Amino acid sequence: MDGLPGVDAAVANTYVADLFYSLSYMAQRSSPVDFSALAQHAATPNGMNEQAGKEIREKGAHRAWEEAAQRLLERFK
Repeated sequence: MDGLPGVDAAVANTYVADLFYSLSYMAQRSSPVDFSALAQHAATPNGMNEQAGKEIREKGAHRAWEEAAQRLLERFK
């Protein structure tokens, strides 16, 4: 992560890596995996992660990931 004003790149990278690691760890121990619960766990009410998630959803970015995943799934058939 480069170019974030006021945030050292190494600090930002460590934060994101640790967040993804902890969510992956929780997902591996869940059966079935509840992605909505994981997203809520990572988002403090009115916090930055919640804000980012809301903006990403509003812009339809999750839809692009879903469509890509569907196309990849077709390759396995």
